[in-house]
Amino acid sequence: MSLGVLLRKLRDNYRDGDWWRRNLSLRNGIVPAYFLARDDPENGVDIVAEDWDNLLILDACRYDMFSRLNTLPGDLERRRSRSSSTGTFLNRNFSNGPYHDIVYVTATPMLNIMLDTENLFHDVINVWESAWNEEFRTVMPETMAEATREAYEQYPNKRIIAHFVQPHYPFIGETARENLPEQRGFERGRKEVLTGDGEVQAKAIWKQLEEGAIDRESVQEMYDENLETVLEAIEPLVEHFDERTIVTSDHGNMLGEFAWPFPIRIYGHPEIRTDELVTVPWLVIGGTTRKELITDSPVEQGDTVESTVARERLADLGYVDS
Repeated sequence: MSLGVLLRKLRDNYRDGDWWRRNLSLRNGIVPAYFLARDDPENGVDIVAEDWDNLLILDACRYDMFSRLNTLPGDLERRRSRSSSTGTFLNRNFSNGPYHDIVYVTATPMLNIMLDTENLFHDVINVWESAWNEEFRTVMPETMAEATREAYEQYPNKRIIAHFVQPHYPFIGETARENLPEQRGFERGRKEVLTGDGEVQAKAIWKQLEEGAIDRESVQEMYDENLETVLEAIEPLVEHFDERTIVTSDHGNMLGEFAWPFPIRIYGHPEIRTDELVTVPWLVIGGTTRKELITDSPVEQGDTVESTVARERLADLGYVDS
């Protein structure tokens, strides 16, 4: 939840005793506080320090999901992410730059929201700005794969990070196209960011699952199809790479598992560090050569990313409370 949304909620509800009781409940108060007290920012893989030439991040991809559906070659390991959310993952891995030997290609604006990218990497390629799909409110994986290939060719002496949206919601596979044709789950989030008025139709997919409006099997099928779609898109990409390549994720998702040791089911990926949320894949594809890295002055970023547009995109992706 953004600070602006939080302040509006406090303003609108500070005299509402029921609202305070709900937000200081087990789910919204005690459980997050428990995990926060046990949190260690350095307990997890240090992305920059690892040995790779190209790194592909599949947003919200659980280890068990990836191991079940993966079609890519390589040696698969379990790793622990430093966070259960993209924003904190980015902060804990990249806030100590600069990293002028890295080019970051991103389908999500979270990088621009969470970090000052000016002078942080050699270049940042915001595919979410240039190639947003208005129908599905995301960057399609094939579009992202093409942008990654172009960056790889343009910067042969840089490490490449490509941050794909999928398998994160919105769902773009056949089942979702047939059963969720409009996918309006985050319209409320968008309007809340832009106007402060979030009273519109549908609820987020994870809220629908929690309330029983949609069954877990259907959500799991659509979630799986998102992963299968992005795997299909990146398969020719990793075949094109000659160097050591890693496929991983920033965090997972929960589909109603208990937040042990509490008897409460969790949906989506709140800021708590359960195994389902922080156990991520780490697929190592060896390659036949290594890059000769050059660390030089960063590319001038040009116009500053417009924050309202970035936050609207985040609302589309579900990163605003709805």
